[in-house]
Parts: sequence; structure tokens; C-alpha cells
Amino acid sequence: MNITLIGMSGVGKSTVGRKLAQKLGFAYIDTDVILQEQSGTALQKLLDTKGEKEFLALESKIITSIGAIDNTVVAPGGSIVYLPDALTFVKDNSTVVHLQGTLEVLKERNNVSTRGIVGLRDKTYDELYHERMALYNQHADTTIDIGRDTPEEIVEKIRRAINVS
Repeated sequence: MNITLIGMSGVGKSTVGRKLAQKLGFAYIDTDVILQEQSGTALQKLLDTKGEKEFLALESKIITSIGAIDNTVVAPGGSIVYLPDALTFVKDNSTVVHLQGTLEVLKERNNVSTRGIVGLRDKTYDELYHERMALYNQHADTTIDIGRDTPEEIVEKIRRAINVS
């Protein structure tokens, strides 16, 4: 079994993903970390220098090149919903869990000027949030409301929702 966590930047995909993988004894893959390691630069700088189209192409390549995985938690970038090939890969190879936070909570957690968020060139953060919520819900097998829960509480919500121990 594999689990892919999707959601907006700042929702906790990386933190919850690591803790979930540890709790289940699974491997863990964070595609943002891989992208930064391969490019040698921070996500926002990469987005600024390469542009959104090339950034998304690099992100898609990383996700689709993961290959055969088993017992793995994957935390892709929040822009995965704009990557048809990557979405197909994760939907075919994992249970997709949308970690959903309120706009208020995510604004508290994100510094949008340094976070490396695709889509902010043409939209406000609020517009991007509402656009992506529809896409995340469309592609997720289940949605977990993070509220103001701790990462450990969110891990337990995920385990109950997808019936994995």
C-alpha cells in the first residue's frame, strides 16, 4: 500500500508524511526536497528563474520517475493537481489523501513571498486556494480536515479514514 498526501502549501504534507511513514514503518518521499536537491536551489528561486511551466515539468518528471513503490508515503508539491501525468501515476499507485486546511490557517502558516507556490503570478492566494480546493477534492480518495490538530492527531485521522495500521 502507498499513500500520497495532497493539499495546499503549508497544510503539513511533509511533516505529517514523515510521521505517518514512521508510524506505519513505510518509506517516505518528499518531491519538494528531491526537486531542491536536484536543482541545488530553493523552490521559490527555482520558480522565479525557470518559470511556472518549467517548474511544473520538473515536478512532474520527479513524480512520474519514482517508479515501482510499495509501503511508501509520498508528499508531492501542492501543484500536483496541475500535472495530469503525475496525478495519473499517484492515483494508479496509491491512496490519495487530501489534507485540507482553512484559508485562515494556511495564511497563518505560509509566507507566500518565499514559499514557492505555483499560480500566484496571476491570482491572489485566496483565488488560488479556492481553485485548488476543487481540484484536490476531485482527485482525492479521501479528505482529512486538519483543523488546528497536531501532526500526530492528523496521522491518526488518516489511519482511521483509510483503515491502515
